[in-house]
Amino acid sequence: MADYTSIKLQNILLPDGEPYTSIYKLYDRESVKKVVDGAMIFDRGDVFDASTYFNSCSAGKWFEYGQLKNISLNLEIQGEFTIVLKSHKVKDVTPIEENARFSLEHSENILLKKSYNLDERKTITLEYTDISEGLVSFVIVAHAPCRLYGGCYMGTIDKDKVREAVLTMSITTFKKEEFVLPNIELLRKEILDSEKEMADNFYVHVVDNGRTIVDKNTGHPHITIHGNNNVGGSGGYARGMIETIK
Repeated sequence: MADYTSIKLQNILLPDGEPYTSIYKLYDRESVKKVVDGAMIFDRGDVFDASTYFNSCSAGKWFEYGQLKNISLNLEIQGEFTIVLKSHKVKDVTPIEENARFSLEHSENILLKKSYNLDERKTITLEYTDISEGLVSFVIVAHAPCRLYGGCYMGTIDKDKVREAVLTMSITTFKKEEFVLPNIELLRKEILDSEKEMADNFYVHVVDNGRTIVDKNTGHPHITIHGNNNVGGSGGYARGMIETIK
């Protein structure tokens, strides 16, 4: 008999702060909302539609390549609201229309609707059923003020089929310190110095074709800057792949 375990597949991302306003619809198909101390604030009638590039989940790919048994949604949330679980076949996903609004009464591809009234911050779990392809997402419809603190998609898998994975990011740069150095720091803060599960298995190789930041000491064993000849983008990424294999 199989022995199953749960693994985190993907975090729900919230656009925390002004820099994210211009790309807000990568997080939420609806109108811009406040994020205060890491929590998204809803007023009565607000909608959070996660059928977006960042917050939908490629269920079909996980089932095909990850050998999952099922996928579920975990949300840490407070308030009175309805949760809608949705599925999407990739060919049916439509571009975002500027004035389109989600409707509980007139929406397609709904798998489940469930309402809650939580007086305090709690974690709720809902399972996606009868899916084997495409994407899954969710929608929150607030019936009173609410707070969404975060969440994730989870998968269930046979323990014997869990495989250790290592992820490497290769960044090729040529005298672009104003972009590269802040992004290195962001990766360090958000992933490598965090308690996220992927931190131990995530590495960054920065290939410096201009040799202008090669002397920077990152002070982190998972971040390495390689001085490189000016061999262009493809040469830089080739160097990154070579260092990854090493």
